[in-house]
Amino acid sequence: MTAKWEESRLMIDEEIRDTNPHTGTAAPLKADELPDEITFIVENTHDQSVSVQMQGCRESGFAIPVNLGDPIVVAAGDVTPQGGYGVLTKGFFPFIRPEAICSVLPTKGNVNVYEEALSR
Repeated sequence: MTAKWEESRLMIDEEIRDTNPHTGTAAPLKADELPDEITFIVENTHDQSVSVQMQGCRESGFAIPVNLGDPIVVAAGDVTPQGGYGVLTKGFFPFIRPEAICSVLPTKGNVNVYEEALSR
């Protein structure tokens, strides 16, 4: 069987116009395919920097989310470096989601977060 790259959009054209946390879509991971590390790409077209924290949870409602790794700050009008950034999932977190926040109010733009995965 041939391996291929797949991409999930966890946050789609999220226009942030405040300094409150904005959460993206919870992506389910198959229990038999839980990786040790997941790669994410963040595109920020806002006119301010955005901080993105990946979160994991044991259930889809995210009653008790767990921060996975450190947040990444993406400058205004920038994209994460080539290849994205990896987040260690250590533990059983079959659901993941991004949480984005701006410390300064953006007046234009949006943010997209993608999960990159290799399927077999």
